[in-house]
Amino acid sequence: MQDESYFELRISNQDLESIKKSPAPKGHYCPYFLKCGGCQLLNWDYEKQLEWKSKQMEALCNDIQLSPKPFLRASEIFGYRHKNTYTLKAYKNEILGGFYAMNSKNLVTINHCLIQDPKAEDIFNSLKVILKQQKQQIYEPDYDEGYLKHIVIRVSSFTQEIMVILVNASTEFPGRKNVVTALRKAHPEITSIYENINPKQGPYVLSNTNHLLYGKETLTEEIGGYQFKLGPSSFFQVHPKQAELMFKEALSHLDIRSNDTLVDLYSGVGVMALMCATKAKTVIGIESNPVAVKFAIENAKLNEISNVKFIKKDVDEYMSTAEGADIVLMDPPREGASMAFINKLIKMNPRQILYISCNPLTQIRDLKQLSQQYKVTWIQGIDLFPHTKHIESFAILEKKAFRP
Repeated sequence: MQDESYFELRISNQDLESIKKSPAPKGHYCPYFLKCGGCQLLNWDYEKQLEWKSKQMEALCNDIQLSPKPFLRASEIFGYRHKNTYTLKAYKNEILGGFYAMNSKNLVTINHCLIQDPKAEDIFNSLKVILKQQKQQIYEPDYDEGYLKHIVIRVSSFTQEIMVILVNASTEFPGRKNVVTALRKAHPEITSIYENINPKQGPYVLSNTNHLLYGKETLTEEIGGYQFKLGPSSFFQVHPKQAELMFKEALSHLDIRSNDTLVDLYSGVGVMALMCATKAKTVIGIESNPVAVKFAIENAKLNEISNVKFIKKDVDEYMSTAEGADIVLMDPPREGASMAFINKLIKMNPRQILYISCNPLTQIRDLKQLSQQYKVTWIQGIDLFPHTKHIESFAILEKKAFRP
């Protein structure tokens, strides 16, 4: 298996030195910068960050002889995270929490983060005190002992609902009722509290095993005028307002016709599928995660959309027997699409493809593979993760016309 870092944009040594030497913009100093590794570009002012990201897109697009459209900036660059994740650690008589340093298992303990939601941060800091007062046993990965591992806090920018998820290493942790009571008293604004049981050690914080301890089963978020119910394990865009900008911009360049069949691969909770449904005849969403499919079906009902069908199936398995489609939407994982996937996509023979990527490096590689049959008519980067080196991008591809 190839190292994931192979699929990442790299910061040059020259740029890294510039970042280290740059003073933090006024009021935005972070004592954990370059320690936790979460915000690699933080010491540059935002215009400099955008300039760097634009140049990255331009350099990548030169490889396929294209000029990207102007890079889309973020209107909110601090406190923007919908999902806020903290790892817990016991040290002497204290309970600490924070983030792992980049490419490391070393935990950097923090009390304040500029990009985490301020409401989530207040709850996190209160919860550390509550857990200490109640002498809760924190999970120790080196010995595979203890209970509580992580705290995940979702905050809806639409409803202001707050969902707190206590991630536990094994069966229900002792004293959880007292923890819930104390947390509700300290923060009555919380609308849901869940326990997530995840005994595995690895990169995935959440499992699909959730127990509702208090409040509502779901949290509601909004994108593009559509509402989406989410559970504790649901994948959703970290920066909803920027995601809305990206989806609206990307979909505006698709020629969706009233008789079209549109297939949304990796459809998740149904965001793009539902946003396209009013223009197409039929929309089919393909998603392997059963929990995501369940929520996608509920979200279609919530938005009173009846011409969308969601199928629980692995994308590669679906494509091996799939019939044709007029338009295909795809948002693959960071490693991009395999050659087998691309060959199956070509056999589906869509008129247009929308390719959204959280890694333009692998996206450009895949666009090259599609270039004999498809022409890229639009490619654009967008800042979904201000202060980090990550770039989201989308490309529109159109079927080439072949003449005998």
